[in-house]
Amino acid sequence: MRVRRSLILTLVLFPTLVIGISAKCARPKPVDPPASRALIDAAGTDPIALVNVSAADMPASPDILFLGKRSTRALERCLSDNADAHLRALCAGMLGTLGDRSALPALHAALGDWEAEVRREVIRALGKLPADQSVDPLLALYARGDEEVGVRHAILRTLGAIGHSKGVALIRRELDKSRKELAGPGGDLRRTALQSLWRCRHRVSPGVIVDEVTRALAPPRGNDRVIEKMLEANDAELTRDAIAKASQLRSGRFMTALIALIFSPDDKTQNRAIQALGLLGDKRAVPALAKLLPTARNARLLNNIAFALQRLDDRAFTHEIQRMVTHKQGVIRMNAAFVLGDIRQPKSLPLLERSLADPSERVQLEAVRAISKLAPAPEAVRLLEKATASKSAGVRETAIQAVAHHGNERSIPLLEKLLGQPGQPDEMILHAIYRLSAGKRSDLIYERLFRGDDDDVRKRAAIVLGKAGDRRVRDYLIACFETDRCGLDDVEAFLRTEKDPVLAGQVLWMWLRGRDDLTDLVGAMRPAGAATLAGNGLDVAVIRGEWPHAGRIATLLGDLHAEAERPHLQAAANAADGWFRIRALVTRCRLGDGDAATALLRELDNFPIEWLPELVDALHGLREPDARTRLAGDLERRQGGREPTTALAAAATRLPWTPDAALPRLLAGMTAADVVERETAERYLRHDHTPRVEVLLAERQAKERNPELRARLLRLIDVRRGN
Repeated sequence: MRVRRSLILTLVLFPTLVIGISAKCARPKPVDPPASRALIDAAGTDPIALVNVSAADMPASPDILFLGKRSTRALERCLSDNADAHLRALCAGMLGTLGDRSALPALHAALGDWEAEVRREVIRALGKLPADQSVDPLLALYARGDEEVGVRHAILRTLGAIGHSKGVALIRRELDKSRKELAGPGGDLRRTALQSLWRCRHRVSPGVIVDEVTRALAPPRGNDRVIEKMLEANDAELTRDAIAKASQLRSGRFMTALIALIFSPDDKTQNRAIQALGLLGDKRAVPALAKLLPTARNARLLNNIAFALQRLDDRAFTHEIQRMVTHKQGVIRMNAAFVLGDIRQPKSLPLLERSLADPSERVQLEAVRAISKLAPAPEAVRLLEKATASKSAGVRETAIQAVAHHGNERSIPLLEKLLGQPGQPDEMILHAIYRLSAGKRSDLIYERLFRGDDDDVRKRAAIVLGKAGDRRVRDYLIACFETDRCGLDDVEAFLRTEKDPVLAGQVLWMWLRGRDDLTDLVGAMRPAGAATLAGNGLDVAVIRGEWPHAGRIATLLGDLHAEAERPHLQAAANAADGWFRIRALVTRCRLGDGDAATALLRELDNFPIEWLPELVDALHGLREPDARTRLAGDLERRQGGREPTTALAAAATRLPWTPDAALPRLLAGMTAADVVERETAERYLRHDHTPRVEVLLAERQAKERNPELRARLLRLIDVRRGN
């Protein structure tokens, strides 16, 4: 009966629903005029298509770039022959984004362009296509006495991306310039030079990198006060950059310079130097840090010194932290508790227990937070339970929340004793008991909270019970959602389990009325008539040029398994927006279209290299095993191919599907000689969220003998974990 009602409702209101979709797409964006579309198409076949184009008629960069490498020849001629310098620079930038190495000769020739704007973009493009044959033209340009400083910066960065020995020699000359030379017309380029050298450090002797970082930590000084004043700010920035690099290299040769820097009047430099000393792990820094500690007047400095001491000499750290825990100033005692929590060592618990009895509420609160970081160790849980008896309401509430997150069922009797006592947060305690019982005490939430009179308390209780699938709060949650009192995050998990077609129809109606945030929910609930309505809505969105909305509808059609709506997606194949075309192809592939799978593989081969990570993200939308199977063999072959960017993109696409087979190619990319390949491989691994990949990375890191790669893998794992 309900199914029939839903179908009747859908059929009766069909015209209104289509109008609803149209309302969502109000204010259509102007569609490309025929002349512009013709020019875009011509750029894929006619080399001179962009030569005589004015700024007013030039198509948008994405429209040209979505042609892929077919646009290379037209962009080359635009760079060499267009009269507008800004457009020449624009075409140079697009060549860099495109990544077609056949354009290198044209880019080399354009280094002689009269306009600095064009030369800068050409040099940046060469940095995205690192090649040894670019080095000599770049060195020749750098040697010109009349070249602009901005262009020189760009050349150094590109030489760092290439990593050729000739380029490294120039970078080192910039780092070694005298004070007088730095103040001259050539400018002070040391910071850019150090960053460039660091980028290609795998192609340089470790001793060279250590030498240059050591020099940057303590730049030589001169006698000319005017020059020294001029270079003062640059010296400080260079030194801070060098400290960050020293903390990664961890050479004992940095010790003298770093110890001197912890007494710097510049607080940024001082704090970074202290952190670096802690990471270096050399005990020679302990006396200086101990000397500095009594003079510290801000929390950040105090914490950094304590962390460094703890790493370098645990005995010295223990002595100092005990002194801080009993310090006369409350702010020092509070920071001591913070430090004890962040080092996460069980031996800190006795000191933290002392902080729980501190007369200052701020110290007690920091102690509870610190103890939470050591849970679920039994002693830590005991101290959190102890803190629930604090005289301070704020401390009690913080402790109860901590017990709820880190305690266990043995904590429940303690919490039950608190119920009903004056000043105790009963609602918080009941939620804590429910959580610790792993949902077994749902009746407690239902009877004591949901059936009460306070609307806010009832809503919170219903949301908790709904997320556990408790049907007793079903009607309440539906009404709460329909009246906008409950957000989608509050009820989505509950609604996804609903089979009621009437409710599914109501969700569809809300989506049609403008609730774009319900798109995924519509795909999960699959209400009757949704596929037909979405197919027609896609047509409207495409006509009106509402591309983000059209893309969401295309994905929805895949979630609905709407094979009958494939004609709508095929009709949109020539849509003006490239990213929408990609999303439509992905959905067609999900719906069983073999031609779409072939087209996606062509895109992978032809796509601008700078956009490949976004294409990989789109391909991860192939959720169905059958859709992945259509691409699997070809992706595997491309992963083993000679073109690094395509191989890495193919491996990154496969990574969530077959991590054991895809990861080796990305790890090989991390050790490649090519700078861009190394960075691209690491980028893919940073942004992946596959649990199995993290396990494999940890296994490789534990076995790795190369110290540089072992350190990089450790940092990568930390980034993936959000540390």
